[in-house]
Amino acid sequence: MMNTPLNALSQSYLRTKATGYDSFKEVMKLNGNASNNTIFADKNGTIAYWHGNFMPKRDPKFNWDEPVDGSNPETDWKGLHAVDEIVQVRNPATGWIQNCNSTPFTVSGSSSPDKSKYPAYMAPDAQNYRGINAARVLSQKTLFTLDTLIAAADDPHLAAFDELLPSLLTAYQTVSSEASNQSKDLAEAIDVLKAWDKSYGKTSVGQTLAIFWGEKIQKLARSRAAGDQRFDNLSLTAYTISSTTPQEKVKALAEVLTELTRDFGTWKTLGATSIATSA
Repeated sequence: MMNTPLNALSQSYLRTKATGYDSFKEVMKLNGNASNNTIFADKNGTIAYWHGNFMPKRDPKFNWDEPVDGSNPETDWKGLHAVDEIVQVRNPATGWIQNCNSTPFTVSGSSSPDKSKYPAYMAPDAQNYRGINAARVLSQKTLFTLDTLIAAADDPHLAAFDELLPSLLTAYQTVSSEASNQSKDLAEAIDVLKAWDKSYGKTSVGQTLAIFWGEKIQKLARSRAAGDQRFDNLSLTAYTISSTTPQEKVKALAEVLTELTRDFGTWKTLGATSIATSA
């Protein structure tokens, strides 16, 4: 934005005056939006998505996820990509568009842009669980009323536990016969998690157990990663599952039961969450 402050200011104002897709796209040609993705809809039923706007042309032989040598002229920008060159979709056959600060290559389900047609630097964004759940929810209907759209926006499914929870349940099956895992409370907690629908709710004990356990086991996994190792939502889940043993997974749940009982008087606490979750 600060590279072209006048264009950025003009674009912010003029897009509010657009009367449809064509006039909105003309405003996009100012290339002043350096920080946001854009979802568009008009009264004619046109929907569209642009992944970014101010998009410098770069030499694709460099890894732009890492620092590059600014003294090398080959790393200089080669102008800006035209609006038609950036990642985008218009009126996808699936009938919907979503983006949750995640990859644009799942923005419209099976009608999403083809990743192979764009340079890697243009959309390095990883998938995340909000994006996964948004695509899942929107794929379940072809028509939405205002009420069903609001319900979809409030969908309580915690997609990270589609992967995390089975690893815990399998771990318990593996080590449940060991003396340290014979607790009645532990067995009951496992039953609660087996029955849990992986959704958040004010009366959900399963949510409480899963979130506190998920954060504890992820913290353990992170402590084993290299200092410069980067994770997105999905790769952290995969690393957590692979880098912790069955006993460690089950021990983490046992510790959660102890901590919840200490803090709330019982581990059967309804709808509690810790400060932050990645689910």
